[in-house]
Amino acid sequence: MPLDDIGEGLVKAIFRFIWFVLIDIGLDILIKGPGYLLLMYRYRNSDEEPGEVSCILIGIVFWLIVATLAYSYFQFCCPATS
Repeated sequence: MPLDDIGEGLVKAIFRFIWFVLIDIGLDILIKGPGYLLLMYRYRNSDEEPGEVSCILIGIVFWLIVATLAYSYFQFCCPATS
């Protein structure tokens, strides 16, 4: 039975690590990345760095705009046939 506990703990640790890496990469690259790039355009002549929360918020707004534009484009270009 001790080997079962060790194996179960090892599997949980591996999946927890994989989940952490996926969430961390997803949050940093997909959400904070566009937010940071858009805010750096604003701070280009300043020594300030944009805050992490503002990068996340701007990144979320960016992806909402992209999703809205993609949906609108799809509705315009590919109307449903009845």
